[in-house]
Amino acid sequence: MLAVAARRLLEQERARPVAFARDANTVMRFRELVEQHYRNHPPLDFYARKLGVTTARLNACCGVATGRPSLALINDRLLT
Repeated sequence: MLAVAARRLLEQERARPVAFARDANTVMRFRELVEQHYRNHPPLDFYARKLGVTTARLNACCGVATGRPSLALINDRLLT
């Protein structure tokens, strides 16, 4: 049973499009920036500019990679 689950996960990983990996990388970099700057409460476009994307693209990346909008990720950090 465990082997079947592991094989399925491996197959899913291989099938993952390059775009998802790029989105996940953007979100990882976004979270690093949030960690560095959240105390100053910069607006979302600050983070987008630092990443070289639009706020809409950043929001889309967060949605694809985490299922949550970018502002929710910022708010999560503010609350923890």
